[in-house]
Amino acid sequence: MYTADDNLIGGVTVRFTSPMRYSIGKCTATGDLPALPVHPGDDLKKIWIIRKTNTTLSIECNGVEVLNYQFSDSNETDCETRWEEDVMKIKFTQYDTASDGYEEKPTKGNE
Repeated sequence: MYTADDNLIGGVTVRFTSPMRYSIGKCTATGDLPALPVHPGDDLKKIWIIRKTNTTLSIECNGVEVLNYQFSDSNETDCETRWEEDVMKIKFTQYDTASDGYEEKPTKGNE
């Protein structure tokens, strides 16, 4: 996720392991990734919704919230200030082998 000037805010990774694990750039420690608190279900087709406010990042899968991450819970010093930025661009890396595409839906403050 990037600012309008292409400055990296941070990345969000979901690993399709058992259990599924996640990473939030500049917030979660590298290495042993935490498991999603809620399993997203076994549906083959998964529709993910990622929402970010200045204080939280939430992830939904098929209408079920699987993560509600409070930036203030991070032990990383840059987490809160980094994620206060407004996300204006989204990019997928070459390591993403699960996504078919995405739809951008700005929040009221970004319309």
